[in-house]
Parts: sequence; structure tokens; C-alpha cells
Amino acid sequence: MNSLCNRLVLLALVSMTVGILVTAGLDLVAKRKLAEERATLAMGQEARFVLNRLRESARETVAISRQLRETPPIHGLARSIRAGGVDPLDGSTTEQWRTRMQTIFAAYLRSHPEYRQIRLIEAGAEGRELVRVDRRGAAIAPVGAGDLQSKSGEPYFRVGLGLAPDG
Repeated sequence: MNSLCNRLVLLALVSMTVGILVTAGLDLVAKRKLAEERATLAMGQEARFVLNRLRESARETVAISRQLRETPPIHGLARSIRAGGVDPLDGSTTEQWRTRMQTIFAAYLRSHPEYRQIRLIEAGAEGRELVRVDRRGAAIAPVGAGDLQSKSGEPYFRVGLGLAPDG
């Protein structure tokens, strides 16, 4: 009888151990699934947040571009370039118009620390920069005419050429 009692106790212990292991395993699987669902939900919320920030940034950039394109130096620079270096409307040179645009761009960069560069790019086939102002650390500096670059190979330039003038 002692042997039967020992077997029953051993069977009970084995049954309890298996039950505990199965319960712990199922609990672990359930917790892992819950953690994955929470992580997926959090990632979705973060993705929506980032998307909204990107949309807002794009809207702001478009609004700024529209404001800047209406400044007198934009039109004066275009007129002076077309006329070979001197604006027929007021006699300002291309360099004077560039300097005025650099001043506006520098002021904009000072008031918007999130931007590191602002440039005006010719819409022609070369896509050359006409004016560029860079932020270098705390300093804001216009880029000299000799250091301006062609952006015709940049994807954003090609996309921009395809946009409607008011787009």
C-alpha cells in the first residue's frame, strides 16, 4: 500500500508540475501576443504622428515658398538675368538682387532654426542655384556665386519641374 500511496503522490506531483508548466507556457504565449499587439498599436500611433508632422511640414514649406516667390528680389533677379545683368525696371544689377535675396533668406533661417539651408534654383534645364544661404552651426552665411551648384540631377528638382506654377 505504501508503494501505491507513493505512486499516487508521484503521479499527483507530476500532474501538478505538467499543469503548472502548461499554464505558465500558455500565459507566456498570451503575454507575448499581448506585448506584440501593444507594440503594433504603438508603432501605428507613432507612424500616424510622424505622417501628420510630415504633412504639416510640407504644407508649411509650400506656404513659405509661395510667400518668398512674391518678394521683389525674386522678380527683380529674374528680370536682371533675362536682361543680361541689369534690371530694366529699376537699374538694379543681378548681384544687387542676389544680395537682397540672401538677406531675406538669412532672416528666414534666423527665425526658423529647424532649417539648415534655403536656396533659389533656376527652373531651366541646368537647375543651377541662383541664391543659397546655409546654416553652419550657429552661423548663417550666404554662399558665393562660385560655389553655387547645379541641381538638375536631384530627384526633387525633376519633380518640381513637373508641378504647376501654383502647385
